[in-house]
Amino acid sequence: RIQRGSDRVMGPIAILLMLADDYGYNNVGFAHGPLGQGNSEMRTPNLDALAMEGIRLDRHYTYKYCSPTRSSLMSGRLPAHINQNNLCNSITSTSGIDIRVTLLPQKMKEAGFATAMVGKWHGGARSPANLPINRGFDQHLGFLKGGEDHWNQHSSGGLVDLWNGVGPAWGLNGTYSGFLYGDEATAIVTNFASSRGRNGSKKLFMYLPWHNTHTPLEVPPQYPYPPMFQPADENRNTYNGMARCLDEGVGNVTGVLKAAGLWNSTLVIWSADNGGWVGTTGSSNWPLRGSKVTDFEGGVRTVAFISGGFLPDNVRGSIFSGYVHVVDWYATLCNVVGVSPADRVEGVPDIDSIDVWSSLLTPNGTTSPRNEIFLSYSNATFDPTAGQGKGDAALIVGQYKLVVGRQNGRGTWQGPVYPNGTVDPFTDVSCVDGCLFDIFNDPTEHTNLKSSLPNVWTQLNSRLSVLGATVYQTAYTDTPTCISNTQANTLYRGFTGPQCFKTLPPVPPVPPPPPSPKPQPAFALFAAGNCLVPTSLVQFSAVKLEPCSANAVAWVEDPATGWLMWNHGHLFLKVNESGASKSLPVACLQGEVYVNAVDAPPSPNCATCQGFVWVGSMTGHLTSTACPNRCLSANMSRLFGTLGSCGGANAQWTRKNSTDLLVQV
Repeated sequence: RIQRGSDRVMGPIAILLMLADDYGYNNVGFAHGPLGQGNSEMRTPNLDALAMEGIRLDRHYTYKYCSPTRSSLMSGRLPAHINQNNLCNSITSTSGIDIRVTLLPQKMKEAGFATAMVGKWHGGARSPANLPINRGFDQHLGFLKGGEDHWNQHSSGGLVDLWNGVGPAWGLNGTYSGFLYGDEATAIVTNFASSRGRNGSKKLFMYLPWHNTHTPLEVPPQYPYPPMFQPADENRNTYNGMARCLDEGVGNVTGVLKAAGLWNSTLVIWSADNGGWVGTTGSSNWPLRGSKVTDFEGGVRTVAFISGGFLPDNVRGSIFSGYVHVVDWYATLCNVVGVSPADRVEGVPDIDSIDVWSSLLTPNGTTSPRNEIFLSYSNATFDPTAGQGKGDAALIVGQYKLVVGRQNGRGTWQGPVYPNGTVDPFTDVSCVDGCLFDIFNDPTEHTNLKSSLPNVWTQLNSRLSVLGATVYQTAYTDTPTCISNTQANTLYRGFTGPQCFKTLPPVPPVPPPPPSPKPQPAFALFAAGNCLVPTSLVQFSAVKLEPCSANAVAWVEDPATGWLMWNHGHLFLKVNESGASKSLPVACLQGEVYVNAVDAPPSPNCATCQGFVWVGSMTGHLTSTACPNRCLSANMSRLFGTLGSCGGANAQWTRKNSTDLLVQV
């Protein structure tokens, strides 16, 4: 494990891993890149400060678009060895992150970290097994596909794409995404900071892939960019406002850790997921060539930095110019927290991730253990319907870079003020027959050296052919049967969610009128030392009693009201059996309870009912066994709710047998 400075902290206690979506290389204020300049138009004071106080990564690379970058980051495998398709916008697609591999949050849990994700997943959502909550994250609020409206979270097909752990985030859409995800991330960090005061052993890993600055170009009015910079461009102004909103969110999240005195033990990693999409989307990759969806530097060389008080003093404010690929954070973070990055899975390539931590800790380091970057290779498994171009490929070895293919015709150069009202036809096809660039001496890729350096061209082209034979595209699934879009729309009530299941769930009918109240035995929750443990964190799961673990949270009965409620981290329970009160002395709920700042419980309206009433839950909306028309309507992002009529945004839970609860949506 890593010791930091005189504090001798054995590894960080908070790791924030952030991605900005379609973020342009030139869309920050801090100095970086080949020219060592920042963009004077940008208002990004928090990003600027973090970068200048940390380590700016001069040669940080990703894939040329969204899903493969995220798949690589989470799996520790190069995009060409896990997922190059960008087809996760189709929920039933088998592309994404192979469900058999171990993801980064699972590695962090091995090291004792609580794990949370807020924002864009885009790693596959075909079945419940693909969901973040089942891939190592303890909690998740965000969207599953590749893009959505920033204001109402509507995605392709007109459905709402907003998921909260095990189910749709009913009632949470309708807030600008920068605020929605920023507030949720800030709340998680706030709860972590406050609970750490009571339990100093807690650690947090949070993955925060922001939706800003992906299209559509939308920004709240409090982030205006008047056309003070000439030539003016409305799209550029809107994009700059979106970047300003993102910057504010980053400042809010990191500010909580600073205020709580935890900054010295915090590590922050920030990068774009790919270059900006140049044209009418407002972003700029100047002075680099190209755009998102190209293998030119403007599509794959991203603005990035690491920061936080965990970094040694002697590297703060430095620039690392060695190679780092987004895949390398897998092995690097495993090393930092003291777990093995190894992940051998039959039928899937081994990890490609390289630990670059010791190189990063060399002030203004120039060398990296990574000398080769296999950027992309579009072979027969690559689906050209994604619009990113069959036949494109790219490889970096040392100072040389090989680029092949049409590259979507977007091998364009932008000016220092871009977009500026000019129109680019995007017809560049200069590398159809192959290009060779010296990106150390020609970082803007103006000079094709294929003819003048034939030996170098031959060597890289031969190496590319060898690597091309290793391409692996995830197509594995454990759920061959899927429900229709119409059935899914009914199931999720207008929200997006998994459509493929090992056992098809029934499409729920309209619930019948409630039966006449009569005494019913409560669930078998009387045995001290038992816990409610979800057998599978999916929407159609049973919750079973099992022996409590050391990590369980105790339930305590409220002597005043007898109701289950929140109270400073504890849950209270009232049990009635055939009309006679029977208290539950001690039982446990497995899992970590996050308490809303408002600890006062809701007032239950089922005082005459038999059975028991849940007022707060980690697992979903619950109803009393004898009050079938009263449900908990909870804000699941903050785990606090009130009793309300069943239906609409509520899921009704009913008794399956004496020990199980089953949700009926």
